[in-house]
Amino acid sequence: MTNVPGARAEPMIRTDGNGNAWLLGGYQYDDPSNTRFEMNDLWKYPTQ
Repeated sequence: MTNVPGARAEPMIRTDGNGNAWLLGGYQYDDPSNTRFEMNDLWKYPTQ
């Protein structure tokens, strides 16, 4: 397990009043089956 989010497309990214960036979800495709996997994870990044 790592503490880095995996590659993804179309995540939701927002910032809060304290300057933190929040990344939620998105999706990725698995090779070679080309199956789409929806992600539902939440990541917090301090920006200050």
